[in-house]
Amino acid sequence: MKSSHEIIAEKLEDGSYYKEARQWYNVMYLSPISERIFFVILTITSGVIFIFGVMALIYLLPISPRVPFIYSAKNIAKEIPVITRLRASKESTNPALIRYYLKVYAEMRESYSEDKFLLRREFVKVYSDPSVFNEYNRITHPDNPRSPIRRYGSFTDLKVQVKHITFDRSAQPYKGTVYFTTEEVGPTSSEATNWMATINFFYTDLVERDVIDPKTGEIALEYDEPSFQVVSYDVTERLAPVVIK
Repeated sequence: MKSSHEIIAEKLEDGSYYKEARQWYNVMYLSPISERIFFVILTITSGVIFIFGVMALIYLLPISPRVPFIYSAKNIAKEIPVITRLRASKESTNPALIRYYLKVYAEMRESYSEDKFLLRREFVKVYSDPSVFNEYNRITHPDNPRSPIRRYGSFTDLKVQVKHITFDRSAQPYKGTVYFTTEEVGPTSSEATNWMATINFFYTDLVERDVIDPKTGEIALEYDEPSFQVVSYDVTERLAPVVIK
């Protein structure tokens, strides 16, 4: 029987000793490092997937039904619908609606573009009493040299940007003030001009109430829609922009 010294000597001569030493080193030191790196990468990847999964779940909750709406556009590539929040946090619904009506009414009445003129005219007609609309119709009629149709035609748009809105509901009709700027956009663009519109209007509140479906027993919201009508409108130019305090 060969001694351990003889066996080692033979392995040194044929080189098997170095192969076995390299295998032992790989098993003892290199393999654990590779396994640790693999498990570290696997743990990090799993953690990232878990975080994104939790974020997706948070954005999904609370689960509520999606209410579809119809949006009409001549060119959907240029007119992309965007939903924005109507009211600030903890603000009641009706003040937010009044501010929205005043903003949109001023924008529709004071802005101009040839392709949207008839649409805006119908909006002003719907939300104005006859005397207010007749005055608007007189101002915008093509026979009037100062009408936007004669002044801007098809080459220039008049852009309106509302800066600030205030309103007073202490007496009927309510009184609103809209501060805005106008700017001509076209071959001969102009600098922004400051304006103030004083609007007297009637408004009935939006009413929300819970109703029980007799068939399913589920509770749903029912609304009495608000109404808005302008009874007088006056606009004056301002030399300086409004200062919001």
